[in-house]
Amino acid sequence: MTTVPAPRRATQSPTAMTVADTHRVGIWWATGRIGRLALAMMLAETTLLLAGIGLSTASGGAGIVGTDFVAYFTAAVLLVQGQGVAMFDAAQQATVQQPIVEGAGLTWPGLINFINPPLLAAVVAPLTPLGLRGAALAWAAVNLFGSAAILAWITIQFRRDRAPLAGCLLLLGFAPFLEGWYFGQMLALLLLAFGGWLALSRAHRPFAAGLALSLLLLKPQYAPFTLIYLAWKRQWRQLAGFAAGGVGQLALTLWIVLPGLLARGELGIEALRPYFAFGGTQSNVLVDFQLNLRGLVWHALPGADSTIQLVVLAIASIAVLALLLTWAGRGWDPVSPAFGWEALALFTVVPVTAFHNNALQLYLLIGPLAAIFTDDVARRMLPRWIREGLGALLLIPAIGIVLGAVGSQYGYYLCAWLAALLAITLGVAGRRIALSEKETMEALLAPAQQDRAVS
Repeated sequence: MTTVPAPRRATQSPTAMTVADTHRVGIWWATGRIGRLALAMMLAETTLLLAGIGLSTASGGAGIVGTDFVAYFTAAVLLVQGQGVAMFDAAQQATVQQPIVEGAGLTWPGLINFINPPLLAAVVAPLTPLGLRGAALAWAAVNLFGSAAILAWITIQFRRDRAPLAGCLLLLGFAPFLEGWYFGQMLALLLLAFGGWLALSRAHRPFAAGLALSLLLLKPQYAPFTLIYLAWKRQWRQLAGFAAGGVGQLALTLWIVLPGLLARGELGIEALRPYFAFGGTQSNVLVDFQLNLRGLVWHALPGADSTIQLVVLAIASIAVLALLLTWAGRGWDPVSPAFGWEALALFTVVPVTAFHNNALQLYLLIGPLAAIFTDDVARRMLPRWIREGLGALLLIPAIGIVLGAVGSQYGYYLCAWLAALLAITLGVAGRRIALSEKETMEALLAPAQQDRAVS
């Protein structure tokens, strides 16, 4: 009697995926149950924000005219009027800004200072013929569709099969992104800096990656630690690309301000002075609610002299930077699944160590999150706590926005810090798991490679 052997279960390589697995790819599966709750809350907040903007616009309110964009628009008008050299002069800003705001039928309690590099004013200048309201609407559209395109670009670069693109676009509902969009921040530009660096590094285009990263000079407090990180990683071609972008931006900036500077003989910087001071009582600065080490030092040593606070801040910043570099090591492999996790920690540490940083800047995390959700490592057997942690990273800022809306500023601030610390923790743990998987794969493939070499 012949015995028919039982069919053996088909074996799969560690990287193989079944058809059923492809339906569990991306943000829906990688964030666990907490993530599903977060996504529902993000959808609700997005809906409420859009409804609120619509009602505000219909009733003659500010609508989508955010405070940050008012500052950008003010500087752009000064530039168009040939007063680019005066864009950091607080008195001149007030003289121009008040009629702009009043002409749009709005009122603001005080001056909204422009403190960014002059080149940002040149970016906004083409929108000035639209008026404040029309320009704000165009800026909001550029931020929304530009950010969506950058997330799609990152997804295409990091996915290892035909994973869907749409899932990562849900990250546009991330509470810090919604907040930044509402206030008219330069979301698309900074996402292009960090997100373009991610995508171009993955594509092995180091010079272009550094060129994209040079857009950080539009928010220069993020540049120093980023450059130190690249030098530590010995990414000289990226640094060359960054330098080329910096030289180009410097040339454009001189073209903007030099004629007026030569005519006027001085560059007014009164609007910048409060932002260089350590204290947190100046209008629009609010150091006590900043998401950075400066804010922590302010809370820890409220009665200390500002010089002592600055010394403590410098020591703390150097210590954090040393820890980051030691942890990251000097290896460089943007194709590795560990790259997205390292970027998650990096994109959190850089703003947190910046001298001026608001909690809404957590929107920078949506780039590495898109990379993680579409990379192969994020769709395999991640520990449950990491998947739920990714969901919590989406949920905590959504809760913070609610707390801020009901008047709990410290609740909002605490949620921002919890999200930042969680992002760093997940980045560290996820990178370790990804590197471990990589080592396991290399060990499994080594015998086969040796056999091929012998044959």
